[in-house]
Amino acid sequence: MLGYTLGLTAVPSRSKRAIVWAECGQLPRIVGGEPTHISEAPYQVGIRIVRFPVLSAWRSQLTCGGSLIAPRLVLSAAHCFRSWFNNPRYFKVTLGSTFRAIRTTGSQARDVVKLIIHPEFRVSPDVRFDIALVVLDRKVKESRFIKFVELPSHPVKPNTSCTITGWGRMIHSMAERPNCMLKATVPILDLDECRRRGVLPIADGFLCAGFFEGGVDSCSGDSGGPLVCGGVQYGIVSYGHQCAQADNPGVYTDVYQNLKWIMKESVNGGSGGPQVAIFVVAIVKFWSIHNLIY
Repeated sequence: MLGYTLGLTAVPSRSKRAIVWAECGQLPRIVGGEPTHISEAPYQVGIRIVRFPVLSAWRSQLTCGGSLIAPRLVLSAAHCFRSWFNNPRYFKVTLGSTFRAIRTTGSQARDVVKLIIHPEFRVSPDVRFDIALVVLDRKVKESRFIKFVELPSHPVKPNTSCTITGWGRMIHSMAERPNCMLKATVPILDLDECRRRGVLPIADGFLCAGFFEGGVDSCSGDSGGPLVCGGVQYGIVSYGHQCAQADNPGVYTDVYQNLKWIMKESVNGGSGGPQVAIFVVAIVKFWSIHNLIY
């Protein structure tokens, strides 16, 4: 579901931001999305391509989403970086703003110093291990609009209600992107049923979520963003057959099934510093105890 989005060329004044937010409220609910505020998904980040180093992060092209899981660590989809040779210098991360291309009070931007792509990632003949870690140049400060998302301690069950967020296309056949972040609610579906109905193959290590009748889905430009159920991230937007098509719900990388890889890469120094290692070790302890109990 990878797509590209053009940002604005200037940071509007406070009054202009109010006008833009009012316009967000008028957006049609295409692909089932509706406007939301960053405070409802403070873990959501934007991943941007930097073609010209002189431009600020907010004037760079937003290409994918991601989620903040530690002070210097973002979780995203591996395919977001494939076209740019997995080179971190081509990317920046923005956090804490509802708007696609507007820097607001409390928002932050970070350079990327390292990309950790799952070694078994592939896109052909079927998609596998579409997961990546993005290491930031310095720690992110938590606030009302920027928070870490919780990682799962157990698998997610079918029929669980989840939320998807992002700045992707509002309809597959149109290049237009929303000015503000959109959200939609989708249920987790039975994976075997998705395989039976859908056009595209779905390997182990993925989830499917949405509606078999279509109408609600993540879309191009939402790639790498989180699928969150009850405050816990269970999925990463990966791929689908167009968007919101009947019998073809969205496919998401299963975070729980990749949890050991996330922990290993973080603790091994992928974060570039001790803070993330401490954070992830705490998750490891919780995860181990939780599984011993249940």
